[in-house]
Amino acid sequence: MAQEAALIQKIANATSFSFVYGGKRSKDLLPAWNRSSSRAALGDGRERITAVWRDPASGLEVSRELIRFEGSPALEVMLRLRNAGAAVTPIIEKILPFDFTFTPPGAGDATFHYVLGSAIRPSSADVQGMSRDFSPVEKKLDAGAEATLVHYVMQGYNHVESYLPFFDLQWRTGGLIGGIGWSGQWRIRAASGSTREVALQAGQEITHLVLRGGESIRTPRVLLLEWSGADRIAGHNLFRRLLVKHYVPRIGGEVQLPPIAHTPDYLLMFEDMAKKTGRNPLDILPTIK
Repeated sequence: MAQEAALIQKIANATSFSFVYGGKRSKDLLPAWNRSSSRAALGDGRERITAVWRDPASGLEVSRELIRFEGSPALEVMLRLRNAGAAVTPIIEKILPFDFTFTPPGAGDATFHYVLGSAIRPSSADVQGMSRDFSPVEKKLDAGAEATLVHYVMQGYNHVESYLPFFDLQWRTGGLIGGIGWSGQWRIRAASGSTREVALQAGQEITHLVLRGGESIRTPRVLLLEWSGADRIAGHNLFRRLLVKHYVPRIGGEVQLPPIAHTPDYLLMFEDMAKKTGRNPLDILPTIK
């Protein structure tokens, strides 16, 4: 577990977020701001660690809320920005609740795994273009490579591409799997420089705003889990168990099956589940841990 959580611990200990304030980068501003921190137990083995940076000149407060999960090499991060002063703030932009650069353990290049969403993609045949919906994609992050995922990719009024808000960055001995809250036009970016360093970023695609006195905003949440070994699907299963334990809605303590829409995707998934188990999929789903 200590080896698994090594990267997660580095992310937790670092100022692994960024923004631009009045044209200046946060990494240049924050060392001169006032800083405080607090911890609170949330129950179910979760702990919230809050660090607050306050600009003594303008009164802008930037709070990073970090949630740790007992027994799991995972964390959730989110930023809150509040104008505690009276005057309108300078422009706040390029807000990223997760912005971290690191060198993956071991040797060799990392591979970035992600999944397409649903869109009408340019194609010689409409059916061929649509058949790529929800297809898995992988991109090798060799020197200079980059992958960017956003909620919607538009060309004029046409929605030509989309992605699911999850990723898995895999290296030879493990990986980092994550997801971003589906809040507006989110963006996930992975890029490799001239060395093996990888820059990972997640947040809204565009932020450019001011806050008036007393106003506040928050970013999407970003959930990250580190896994070890060569089996990427084992990492997915760890992530899925974390979601079931801490995020899936419950009523009376029982996991609830969400409403099912009749779509070809559900039909194929349910037929396969019934064929493999000989049971009604509606009886199986609530028992999956």
